[in-house]
Amino acid sequence: MLFKKANGQVSDVDVSKASVMILGPSVGAESILSQFTSGEINGMLQWARTHRSANGAINLVNWPGWQDACERLHLDAGRAREVAAALLARLGTSTL
Repeated sequence: MLFKKANGQVSDVDVSKASVMILGPSVGAESILSQFTSGEINGMLQWARTHRSANGAINLVNWPGWQDACERLHLDAGRAREVAAALLARLGTSTL
């Protein structure tokens, strides 16, 4: 499966090793995930596979890789978690 980042970069993702994620950005907003390296995305996917709740949901806010990724991006990790939590909360209240 092809994964296209907001900056136009396209990556090939092996779906046999991936979990389903649905991310829906606001109009004109760019996801912080578009700035992650393929290693960071793969790390998040691997972590997500082992941290499902009883209902199958995965709380990406708890992914331990946020700190390193945010340090690499020179972002405040606390702010990045707030942004991720807001995105996930918005997705949780959306009708899919």
